[in-house]
Amino acid sequence: MLIYRQGAINDLKMINQAREFGFDEDVVEIQNRLKERLSSFQLLHTIVDPKNETVV
Repeated sequence: MLIYRQGAINDLKMINQAREFGFDEDVVEIQNRLKERLSSFQLLHTIVDPKNETVV
């Protein structure tokens, strides 16, 4: 799960850098990847801990 978290953090950093340099198409692409990563993380969390008792 740490891999998903670190990946999301890296995506957010890349979004900020792309915005800073005006690469709007890259921002959209990275945001889509981040959404996929977060939905995968939520699915994994549900499978690993269906009662949602673990604090993430």
